[in-house]
Amino acid sequence: MRRPLRIAPSLALALTLSARAASAQDAVAEAARRELIAQAERERDRGDHARAVELLTRAGQVRMSPSLRQALADELLETRAWLRAYAESVLCQREANADPRLPDRVGIVRDCARAEALARPHLAQVVVMAPGDVPSLRVRVGDVEVPRAFWGLPYPVSAGPGEVDARADDGRSFHHTLSLAEGQTQTVTIALAAPLTPPAGPATPAVASANPVAAPVTTPVTQAPRPVVTPVAPPVLRPVDAPSSPLRTAAWSALGVGALGLGVGIVTTVIAHGASSDFNANTACGELDANRGGAGCSDLYDRASSMQSVAVVGWVVGGLGVAAGAVLLALPASSSRRSATGAGWSVAGGPGDVGASLVGRF
Repeated sequence: MRRPLRIAPSLALALTLSARAASAQDAVAEAARRELIAQAERERDRGDHARAVELLTRAGQVRMSPSLRQALADELLETRAWLRAYAESVLCQREANADPRLPDRVGIVRDCARAEALARPHLAQVVVMAPGDVPSLRVRVGDVEVPRAFWGLPYPVSAGPGEVDARADDGRSFHHTLSLAEGQTQTVTIALAAPLTPPAGPATPAVASANPVAAPVTTPVTQAPRPVVTPVAPPVLRPVDAPSSPLRTAAWSALGVGALGLGVGIVTTVIAHGASSDFNANTACGELDANRGGAGCSDLYDRASSMQSVAVVGWVVGGLGVAAGAVLLALPASSSRRSATGAGWSVAGGPGDVGASLVGRF
C-alpha cells in the first residue's frame, strides 16, 4: 500500500533546499562579478584598456548597474569605440536618473554625461527617409536596425565606411554605400526596387501526331489462384513495469542539494580565507577599521565578510541536504511488484501452410 503522507513532506523539504541552493548560487555569481570588476581595475591601471572592456562586459552579463556602465563607457573611450561608449553613457544616465536611491547618483550621472560629450563629436549621423506605406519594411545601417520611430531624424552611427540596407517582405530591396566623416550628417532616401524575376516563357502547344499508332491489344492472362497463407502471430513481449520509489528519488534529490551546498561552502570559505589573508597582510589596513587603508582595504573587508556569509549558508544547506537524504534512504522502500513468466506453443494450420507461435511474459 502506498503512503503518500510520508512522501509529501520529503518532497517539500527537497524543494525548500533547492530554493536555498539557488540563493547560494546567486551569491556566488555576485562574488564572481565583483572579482571581474577588480580584475578590470587592475588591467586599467596597467594600461590594457581592451582587456578591461572585456572583463567589465562579462561582469555586466551577470548583473549590470549604472556605476558599471559608467566604468565601461570610460574604458570604451580609451579604446576609441565611440559608438558603444556613447550608447553605454546614455543608458547609464537613464538608469541612474530612474533610481533615486542609487548611491552617488549625482556623480554617476555627471561622469556619464561627460563620457557622452566626449564620444558624440566622433560620431556621424544618418537621416533615413523611407516610405511609410510599407509596413514590413526594415532598414539597417551596418549591423544596427534603425527603429521606425527614428526615420526622418538624425540617427548616430560610427564614422567611416558603411552600408544602408532595406528590405520588405514582398522582395523589394534597397542598398546604399556610405562614407561618413566625424560630425557629418547624410540623408539617405530609400527607393525600393522590384525583385529580379526571370520572365515567363511562352507556353509550348501540344503537337498532335499526324500518324497515330494504334495501341497493341493484349489479352489478359488468367493466373491460377494462390493458396491462402495464414499469417503466424509474432512473439508478444510485454514490458515490465519498473517499481516506483518516490522515497529514493527524494533522497537522491536531497543528497544532490546537499552536495551542491557543501561545494558552495568549500569554495566560498577558500575565497573568504584568501581575502582575509590579503587584508591582514596589508599593513595599511586596520583590523577594526576597514576604511583606514582606503578603498582597497574596504574591498578586501567587504569581500571577506560576504564570502563568510555565503560559506555559512552553503555549509548549512549542505548539512541539511545530506542529513535529509540519509534519513530518506533509511526509510523502507515501496512494495515491489510481482512478475510472472510463462511460455507456450501453439500450432495454426490452414490450406497449404503450417505455422507456430511462441507467446510468453518476462
